[in-house]
Amino acid sequence: MQAVASSPGSALAHMAKAQVLYAQNRCDDAVHEYETVLALNRNFVAKYFHIGLCKLLSAPEETITFVERALRLSPSDPDIGFWYQAIGRAYFIEGRTDEGVTLLEKARGQPGAIMGPRLACFRLRPRRGN
Repeated sequence: MQAVASSPGSALAHMAKAQVLYAQNRCDDAVHEYETVLALNRNFVAKYFHIGLCKLLSAPEETITFVERALRLSPSDPDIGFWYQAIGRAYFIEGRTDEGVTLLEKARGQPGAIMGPRLACFRLRPRRGN
């Protein structure tokens, strides 16, 4: 927090503050800081993803919008697997299971993907009739 006080025009300082707020589960405050990062430096495309994560439980449709923006702006980002996972999780929350499984299947072969999508797809596949 001192970094922002000493360098209020620094995107990196605001990003660090946003990450701390996110880790403290203070998503509304984190979103404000992520938006400040984007206002200071539009090249921090991953911040759209982070804003989307903050909105996941309260507004999953906004998660989809923000993360899809990140995908459009940086389609070969090294963390793209995480981005697909976030959209897939938002679909699950909205009750759009088939779309969620499709995104998790897409995530599992991408950079940044973790074991979670494979397990989720495995568990959900019988429910889809496959």
